[in-house]
Amino acid sequence: MECVHGSGVGKSLMRWRGRRPPVFKWLFACACAIAFCNDAVAQFVSGTGFFITHDGFIVTNDHVVHNMASVTVRTRDGSTFPAEVVSLDEANDLAILKISGGAGTVRPLAIRPSLGVPKGSHVFTIGFPVPSIQGPEAKVTEGIVSSLSGPGGEPNNFQVSVSIQPGNSGGPLIDSSGAVVGIVASKLSAKVAYSMYGFLPENVNYAVKSDYLLELAATIPNLPEKLKKPGGAANLPLTSLVEATEKSVVFIYGPERGGQAPAAEAQAPAPETHRDPPPAKPRYELGAEGIELQRRGMSAFNEKRYADALYLFGQAADRGNTDAQVDVGYMYEQGLGVGKDMVEALRWYKTGAAKGNAIGESNLGYMYRNGFGTNKNGVEAEKWFRKAAEQGLARAQYFLGSMYLNGDLVAKNFDEARQWLGKAAAQGEESANVDLGYMYQNGLGVPKDYAEAEKWYRLPAEKGNATAIANLKVLQASIAAEEEQRRAEAARAAAAKAASALPYLVGTVDEVNAKYGFVTVRTGKTIAPDTPLVFEVDGRETGGRAGKQAGHLVSATLDGANSDGTAMAMPAVGSRVYLNHP
Repeated sequence: MECVHGSGVGKSLMRWRGRRPPVFKWLFACACAIAFCNDAVAQFVSGTGFFITHDGFIVTNDHVVHNMASVTVRTRDGSTFPAEVVSLDEANDLAILKISGGAGTVRPLAIRPSLGVPKGSHVFTIGFPVPSIQGPEAKVTEGIVSSLSGPGGEPNNFQVSVSIQPGNSGGPLIDSSGAVVGIVASKLSAKVAYSMYGFLPENVNYAVKSDYLLELAATIPNLPEKLKKPGGAANLPLTSLVEATEKSVVFIYGPERGGQAPAAEAQAPAPETHRDPPPAKPRYELGAEGIELQRRGMSAFNEKRYADALYLFGQAADRGNTDAQVDVGYMYEQGLGVGKDMVEALRWYKTGAAKGNAIGESNLGYMYRNGFGTNKNGVEAEKWFRKAAEQGLARAQYFLGSMYLNGDLVAKNFDEARQWLGKAAAQGEESANVDLGYMYQNGLGVPKDYAEAEKWYRLPAEKGNATAIANLKVLQASIAAEEEQRRAEAARAAAAKAASALPYLVGTVDEVNAKYGFVTVRTGKTIAPDTPLVFEVDGRETGGRAGKQAGHLVSATLDGANSDGTAMAMPAVGSRVYLNHP
C-alpha cells in the first residue's frame, strides 16, 4: 500500500502465527509496529521495547525492527541512542537489541518464567500506541491473563485482556510483582472479524510468553548472567508498579528499508501520514505446533517434570511429530511419568520408525535385539539398526557394529564390524572406540597391534569410560608381560650362547692398554702365537690375536689397534677371552 494522505489512521494489517484454518488466519493483527511517512516516499516505523540489563540490552518484537534500515531508541528522559540488532527469533516474534551508549544508567526489568503464570493473573503493559495521534508519552493499560494459549491454541502466547493498539508491539507484559512475564505482540482484528462474522471482538490480545525470551537470551554469550532476577510474589498497587517500571520502557523507531528518516527523529509525524506495514509471512508452517509442543516437552523432561513432559510429547505425537512419538516410547520404556510398558514403548518406536525417524529406528532395533516388548529377533534388529546407521546415527552404527563383532543374533563379520564401528567412532561414540581397541588388541579382523589398540582405548578412558579404563589396564598388563617374556627369552638365548662357547674359553683379561690396543690374558692353557682370539667389548664380540706367552700370561692385540696411540674400545679387566669359534 502506498502512503495514505488525508485524515485518520490507515488500516492495521495482520501478522499470523500458528496453523489455523484459512478462514481464521486473517483475524489476527499486529499489535503493530506502526508505519508512517512524512512524504509520499519516505516511510518510518515505531514500536515499544524495554531494558533487560544494566549495560543496555533491550527486548522488542521481531516485526518491530525487521524492516528498519536503522534502529533508534528513545528513553523516558528524552535521550536517544542508536541500537544494533543482536539476535532475532522470527518464529516467536522476538528481538534483542543493544544500545551503543548509556550503559550503566538504565534500569532493567526482571524476567519471570512464564510457565507458572496462572490464568486470571493481573497484568499490565506500558507502551507507545499510535504516537502520531496519542502523543509521545508512554501509556499504561491493565487486564488479566485470559488464557494460557494463543490463537488456535498456540502454546507460545498468552491471551490477555490488556488493551493494546498499534505501537504497543514489543512492550513488556508485567505481573503484580513488577516482573516481565510476556512481550505484547498481536491482537484480534476487529474490522476483519466484523466483516467475516458480524461481531466486534473486545480486548482479545496476545503476548509472547517470557520463557521464549529467556531461551533467546541464553543464545547470547554471558547475557543470562546479567539478567535481573525476579523478586517474590508481591502484590503492589498499580501506581507503584508503574512508577517502578516506566523508566525501563523505551520508544523504538527508525526508517523502513528503502525509506528515509524524517528530519526530527524523535518526533512522530502527523496522523494523516499513517501507512500500513507490509503483510507478514505465516509464523508457523504445517507441523510447527508439534515441533513447539515437543520442544516444551523436552524442557519439562530436562526439569524432571515427567508427567508434564509425557503430556506434551503426547500432544505433539498426535500431531504427527516423529521426535515426540519416539519420546513417548522412551517414557514408556523407562517408566517416566507413566508405568513402565515395553509393549507400548515398542508401539511408539514403530510409529516413529515407520516415518523414517532415525532414533525411532535405532530404538526399535534395540528392542528387537534385547527382546523388550517382543521376542528377540536378529533379522529385525539388524534391519532397523542398519536403517538408522545409514542415516548417520552414531549410536545405531555402534549397535550394528557390535552385533557383527560379537555375533549377537547375526553371524560374526569383522569387516562389517570394523566399518560401522569406525563410522560411529568418527562421530565421537565412545563405545565404538572401545570395541575397535578390543579388535586390535586381539587381532580380530585386523593385525594384532597393541599400539593401535591403546590409541582407541585412550580417548574414552580419559573421559572416564569404565570399560575402556579396564581394557586399557589389561592391555598394559599384556604389554608388560610380553616385554618380560621377551627379556627372559633374550636372557635364555644369551645363556645358551655362553654355554656353547665354554669349550673355547681360554681365560680372562688381566691388564688393558687402551692406547695401543694391547691386553694381557691370564690363562691355564698354552696358546700359540698368532692364534685368533675373541674378546667381549661393550656387549659385543671383537677379534684379536695372541702374542708371546710367559707362564700363565699371554700378550694379545685387538683387531684395529692403532700404532699411533689412538684410544679405542677395550674389554674390561676380568672379561672372558675365547678361541675364535663357529
